[in-house]
Amino acid sequence: MNSPAYGSFAEIGAGQETARNFFIVGGASKTIAKTMSAYDMVFSDAIYGSEKNGRYVCESRLLKMLEHEYNLVVDRLRDKRDNQFFAFANTVAARSSRGIEHGHGWLGIRYQPSAHAAPHDIVLHVKMLDPRNVLQQEALGIVGVNLIYGAYVLKDNPEKLIESLFDGFDEKRIEIDMIRFTGPEFSKYENHILNLHLVQKEMTDAVMFDANGEIIQPLDLLFKKEVALLRGRFRPFTKVHLDILESGIKSFVAEGVEKNSIVPVCELTMKSLMVAEKLDISDFLHRVETLTANKIPVMVSNFSEYYKSRMFFEDLTKCKFRLLMGTAHMKDIFNESIYKDLHGGLYEALGDLFRGDSKIYCYPMKERETVLTTKTFQPPTHLKNIFNHFVESGKIDDIEDFNKEYLTIVTEKIVEKVKSHSKDWEEQVPIETVRIIKNKKLFGY
Repeated sequence: MNSPAYGSFAEIGAGQETARNFFIVGGASKTIAKTMSAYDMVFSDAIYGSEKNGRYVCESRLLKMLEHEYNLVVDRLRDKRDNQFFAFANTVAARSSRGIEHGHGWLGIRYQPSAHAAPHDIVLHVKMLDPRNVLQQEALGIVGVNLIYGAYVLKDNPEKLIESLFDGFDEKRIEIDMIRFTGPEFSKYENHILNLHLVQKEMTDAVMFDANGEIIQPLDLLFKKEVALLRGRFRPFTKVHLDILESGIKSFVAEGVEKNSIVPVCELTMKSLMVAEKLDISDFLHRVETLTANKIPVMVSNFSEYYKSRMFFEDLTKCKFRLLMGTAHMKDIFNESIYKDLHGGLYEALGDLFRGDSKIYCYPMKERETVLTTKTFQPPTHLKNIFNHFVESGKIDDIEDFNKEYLTIVTEKIVEKVKSHSKDWEEQVPIETVRIIKNKKLFGY
């Protein structure tokens, strides 16, 4: 990297893997002012302060590290060197004898992208998938080097910067499930789109936005929580969607689960984001905005099958999982043709979907003159017995407390009504959806 970059490295948890790469190639004194690792928790807290959540591998710890180290570099060297200063940091839990199967960690850089510029941040979360600790360290070190290089050389093309993070190693060794760019020169870029890019390029299976629309690492949202998941197109978020969530959560609470421990999540799959077989970025942003205007967290995923969403949450946290869905969509779960890549086919998929404390709540749907419930839904004839087994065992259950007036709402027609300024669309969506569509001129309003 032919750059006047100069700064500090602070790395906790897996070794000084990024700084080591700079030392190996030689000439490190041209880039490195200091390297350090505060492994002991007492030392770490004395330097950076303690965390309210008691965790050391978290975003708040990383940001404290960046703040402390960057300020030290600038305060000590700005009158002595004419450089673009930076602080690189990571806090990591690598695979270990303590039972951590897959390592994960936070990496970030706070830096001056040009001479005397205000500080800018790039922060990301990684999962390390290698089977051995030393391999996880190696991959993490390469990502760290790529991040520093990209911050200075590719700062004007964040999407290319993101893709460059995998340069130099097999992309299956690392997953990046969250990235955030902040600072004046990054203000023209949309972090929602950049995180969508992670899913598009299969650098991760899913990204999440919290109820305020902020990019969030999934575990930070779901730590010690239970999950109620609703998948849909949400074009836009309607009163039907809201009623499914509210009535599904009521059913969840009726099982004895504390309401405050339940996190509702609306899932948009990449397939559902296609409009006329193309990905419309503006349309994607509009959907996210109507969801988060109603204080609903959003997940964007590559999961075409429901069982994969269930496994995603199980890998994150051992939570109780409730899948909320219109009864007509049960046909997607009992469609054998979509499970041809599994050795056990449909039966393997159902095992993954329903294992542990997992259950489906079915919301009634009007289909012609019939209201579909678990009692009127007709699976393929040869699968009736297995469907009935899951109903009788309580793994599939009807939502009983719902608003019958909403059964006539046809979500697919609402966007056209919005564009034509037809008045009745406002009666079919929550008030917060109405407000944001009008205020921000969403969906062609």
